[in-house]
Amino acid sequence: MKDYLIIIDPGKGWGNFVSKLNAFSELSQRLESKIIIFTKKSTQAESYLKYANFVQKVIYLEDLGRGLKSLKKNFFNFIKDYKKLKKYSKYNCYIFHTSLRYLIYAKLVRFNKIFSLGYRFQNFFLSKNFKLYKNFWSRDYPWDKEASEFVKKITNNQSIKFKPFILKKNKKKNLISICIAASGPSRRWGIKNFIKVIEYFIKKNNKSFLIISGKDQSDDEKNIKNYFKKNNKCRFVFSSQKKIAEVIPYLLRSKVYVGNDTGFSHLSVNFGILSFVISGDFAVQKYSRFMVGIESQKSKKIRNIKNISLRKVINKIERVYFNRRGGRVV
Repeated sequence: MKDYLIIIDPGKGWGNFVSKLNAFSELSQRLESKIIIFTKKSTQAESYLKYANFVQKVIYLEDLGRGLKSLKKNFFNFIKDYKKLKKYSKYNCYIFHTSLRYLIYAKLVRFNKIFSLGYRFQNFFLSKNFKLYKNFWSRDYPWDKEASEFVKKITNNQSIKFKPFILKKNKKKNLISICIAASGPSRRWGIKNFIKVIEYFIKKNNKSFLIISGKDQSDDEKNIKNYFKKNNKCRFVFSSQKKIAEVIPYLLRSKVYVGNDTGFSHLSVNFGILSFVISGDFAVQKYSRFMVGIESQKSKKIRNIKNISLRKVINKIERVYFNRRGGRVV
């Protein structure tokens, strides 16, 4: 069997997990080994990492409950996880999560070498060359930089160049992806704005759209359907009732992505799709030339996505995606 790298990262939401994929890719390339990733089912990693040439396998860890009623179940789930991990104990393990639990798992399994973030209590169980944080009191890295800084430390390399996935299939790209989904109302730009963006792309001779929406946005989908129902030439694919695995084939056919800052924006970037990411809460991660951030201005140290004007978004798309001769990708 070839040497592999073992990564443990249950994720803090699937968007957070996807944003680390470039760091995982860099680790694989620098250490010249494919990766076996242990994560949680909630990341839905199998759906998209089958397109990543640096990943050998995705293995899901068990979910642990809380409270006394969960003790018995947690014990048996711990045994299951231990057995899954133990099969790969001869390899080096890299933990991209701050929980002490996963470091304890790795210690019990006795991996060849164990590298972890070393955040807070983890710090006491790692020597300095095997952790990112120097001591218990070290200042936190920004969440969007922690994984990349960890990889820099491990590989002794101070630059990480973004590389999109190598895709197994090159499909015809004929869709415009519009992501109206987000983790909460405060992170959604607004359906009326997105309808205007769709109208803009229609004027640019685009007729087919993927509308990426959440389970609670069926009404927004209906609003889009009703608004464009008289335009028989337009075709829409709606995703509120689809799983991530069902949405990905359509995403792969997309020429460009415009939408809220969510897991799909990072996935779109990793698929090498030019992505216009609209964010009000904080600055967009600009780790790739495929990611174009459109952010609100700070007002009293607060960002508000509702302050981002339609004109600002259209101007950015016009300037970056279309050239002056119209329609050609820059």
